[in-house]
Amino acid sequence: MDAERHLQAARSEIARQEEQRRITAQQEELRKRQADEKAAEQAHVTAQQEEMRQRQADEKAAVQSRYQDCVSRINRAYIANWASKCKAIADRTAKSYNECKSKGTSNDFCELMKSGDSSSDCSLPRVLGTDLDTEAERGRNRCLEESRSGLQ
Repeated sequence: MDAERHLQAARSEIARQEEQRRITAQQEELRKRQADEKAAEQAHVTAQQEEMRQRQADEKAAVQSRYQDCVSRINRAYIANWASKCKAIADRTAKSYNECKSKGTSNDFCELMKSGDSSSDCSLPRVLGTDLDTEAERGRNRCLEESRSGLQ
């Protein structure tokens, strides 16, 4: 009987150890699953943060590009306006020269009228040049303000 009790006790101990191993394995599996879920969640959060950083960088680049485009348009308009004023002055000078010549005025006097600069980057009278400079500066400032409001 004593052997039977020992056998029964040994079987109970084996069953208890098996149950303990099964519980330990389940706990380990649960810890592993939780760690995997936590890692997946962290990877998801990191990916979202990276997407946000990339989106912000793209938005900033787009704002910078729009600013550069705006300033380029202002500069092209400034150059075109300057050239237009130069051409208008050159045209008036040529007209005055032709009128002078047609009236039979002294050739030396008429030649003085012809001496104007007809290039697109001529020297304009101060008032005209200052007006164009001021207009361009206002345009560039507007570009800057639009850019700043786009970054907010």
